[in-house]
Amino acid sequence: MCDWLGEINQVVVALSISSSVEMISKKAIKQTIKTEMDSALLKHIVYCEDDNEIFILLTVPKLRSESAIRERIHTTLSLTKTRFEQYIYVHAAMGISDIVDGRKHWKRLMNQARSLVTLCFFERFNVFLESKSVKLNLLI
Repeated sequence: MCDWLGEINQVVVALSISSSVEMISKKAIKQTIKTEMDSALLKHIVYCEDDNEIFILLTVPKLRSESAIRERIHTTLSLTKTRFEQYIYVHAAMGISDIVDGRKHWKRLMNQARSLVTLCFFERFNVFLESKSVKLNLLI
């Protein structure tokens, strides 16, 4: 996994789905994520820990600017969110980890993204929470 993704500009996105994945197709959710990540040229792996928690482990090796990386990720996640709502009829809250380099950081990034998406429970669905001083990005 790490060899394919690489170790540069690593980010983890945790998604919490608004309804039980049993009611919808987990395959449809994964395919929607994959389609949007592929079209944005983001190297990624979709990992499902339980029915309502999904992680996207991704790298953005070609970009060097943190703002450019965040912009690419936000654009892609916004499109993913729109596809979820239009075609699968679910809402998602998303926690976005820091951007770091190095194989040893995946677990920390996953925990960070998971913690941020948990905060969405208090905010509401249709938000992105980022690690940098917990910026709140409302998606309306």
